Amino acid sequence: MRFAAISVLCLKAFAAWILFFWGGVKANGIGSIVFMEGKPGQYLRGNPWSTELQETIFSKADIFATVSVLLGVEPPSSIDQDCADKLDKLLSPDPFNRPHVIWLLTVGGLETDFMNNGACFGINSIQQHKFSPEDSNPTLRFPDDVKLHLLQNSEENEVHSIGAEQKLKQLSLFLGGSYQQGKDLVQGTITVPLPSGAMATFDLSKEADQTFALELSSFFQSVTKAAILYEGRDLQNSAEIFVATFSGIEGLRRANTSTATTLHASELLKCMIGKLFSYMEQACNGHLVGVIAVPSFSIQKPVQEIFDIKLSLRYVRRLDELSSSNYTTIIAEALAEKIIAYFTGILLVLAVIIGSCYLFKMPLTRDTLLYSGAKLD
Repeated sequence: MRFAAISVLCLKAFAAWILFFWGGVKANGIGSIVFMEGKPGQYLRGNPWSTELQETIFSKADIFATVSVLLGVEPPSSIDQDCADKLDKLLSPDPFNRPHVIWLLTVGGLETDFMNNGACFGINSIQQHKFSPEDSNPTLRFPDDVKLHLLQNSEENEVHSIGAEQKLKQLSLFLGGSYQQGKDLVQGTITVPLPSGAMATFDLSKEADQTFALELSSFFQSVTKAAILYEGRDLQNSAEIFVATFSGIEGLRRANTSTATTLHASELLKCMIGKLFSYMEQACNGHLVGVIAVPSFSIQKPVQEIFDIKLSLRYVRRLDELSSSNYTTIIAEALAEKIIAYFTGILLVLAVIIGSCYLFKMPLTRDTLLYSGAKLD
């Protein structure tokens, strides 16, 4: 009798485990999509703590429609009523109040509850929703007038160089930490204080920590280059989208790094995303909305392939090409254009002032140029 009771209990426990497992697998297919803006209510109107919005699931088609509206371009005509309702609850109702600049970032390896530690961000307006990347049509196509910038740096040849060492120091200072050099290049230790009070330490003599730090440094360099390039420019008459990916946390998990190190790396990445967004928003004069996609662990697809974005015709620019001499040349060209524009404007103003002075001082007699073509009576 006792054996039968124990068997029944075991069967119930097994059934509960099966239900939990399948429920977990199903839930694991859902990630997070996060929207950030500098001022609350500037471009987004959804309440970040609304249970209804937090439970709303955004597909890739929904995100594409949202990004299109924020860029000020026509969304796809195939959006259904459900997608239209999501846009209505999320975006500002003013059709003329759009940022025209989007930062689309896909991050792999993070927990799907991206906002579980909101103090990491330091951003006034941020809201999170559910994200399902499963879509029958994953390609996002934008019209020709949208400019696509790929924020990716290829620095494999700089892994053990003095340049990589200097960039790690810049990264540490940007995050409020320090970098202690090791015996060899890129073999030191990065120490950064976290908002939670913990101290994140990465020993670059370990391959996993070094790979994470170098990818974080590359990500930092590419975003700051974009911010410098577009600082002070008028972006309201354009539509520009900056696309970036980060998979450094996934690398730490694959290397079986300690749980504490992975948690510290996740918190550090969130802090860095918040700082970089603020930096880019300032460079874009406040006209920026950040869209961060955090796919679930169960999605067996590289983060670079979550969003397949294509333009109808022409403008795609890789900022990893803006290194060394090319980057300096572009900055010099932009500066030369501004100087020429200001110089031309000053000359035109002086010409108008001088011409007006001569015109008002001209004597009104019949032998002047004003009456040279007049017929005498």
